[in-house]
Amino acid sequence: MDLVARINTLLWTWIQSLRSVKRISLFFPFLLFALLQFGLLLLLIFFYLPPLSVLLIPLIRLFSMEGALHYPQFYFFMPGLFSQFNGWILNPLISWLFVGAATLMFAGWYRGGPVKTGPALGRAMKRALPLFTVGLAEWAVIRVVMLLFRHLSTSVLKWGAQSPRLFILAGFFIGIVFIVPFAYTSAEVVLRDRGIFGALRGSFGLARRNLGLTYLLFAVPSLILLAMNLFLQSAPIIVTRTSPTVIVVLLVFQIIMTAAVNFLIVGALTALYLRTTE
Repeated sequence: MDLVARINTLLWTWIQSLRSVKRISLFFPFLLFALLQFGLLLLLIFFYLPPLSVLLIPLIRLFSMEGALHYPQFYFFMPGLFSQFNGWILNPLISWLFVGAATLMFAGWYRGGPVKTGPALGRAMKRALPLFTVGLAEWAVIRVVMLLFRHLSTSVLKWGAQSPRLFILAGFFIGIVFIVPFAYTSAEVVLRDRGIFGALRGSFGLARRNLGLTYLLFAVPSLILLAMNLFLQSAPIIVTRTSPTVIVVLLVFQIIMTAAVNFLIVGALTALYLRTTE
């Protein structure tokens, strides 16, 4: 496929995903996950209340530091804590279910078939073991890569401390490189009933043949979330100059934007998967 054809395919997949907006039910898997994120945010806000405090205070100490347990310093650390809780709890434990269901629903929409959340979640649950396993493999690879990136050398750590925004930017683009091979695992599992290793082989092969396209399908929409993360790095300044509640409002907005970005990515990946395999 030449460059012009690849650009046309890239634009076509995004157009297909954007056209899906008119089918409201396609948003439901992403809204359900967003509700879990809202619940997580509420738990963080009220971490000091028993019985929540028994579990959350040790976790906050683990993910941050003692100063994060005090007001208003807690709001300085809140964006980072929310990201850590998402990354270590929600993403590995449950996100695979909603991605699998959304993939089924997008495929049904593109094929002119039914688009219903309940049956899609039911089918995804029947494929829970391979979906969870390939999702966990992707999560583990990304976590290991990012930990190695942070501890690569003393110079990297010094650079990260001196230029945290550039550190986040570099981590963003490096992380997507390792996400790309797993891009089609959910589609392989729920649309072709592949097992764990079959889904990994199929996804790796398809991603290798469409490396640049798949990278851009992830990276371009995710730039919105990257901008939000970079802005939230100024949480201490935001809290000092305005109010702690502003951080909560920004995190709510981030949850909404995450749902929208994930909708675009999963819709585009499913369109490209169907185009290349069917």
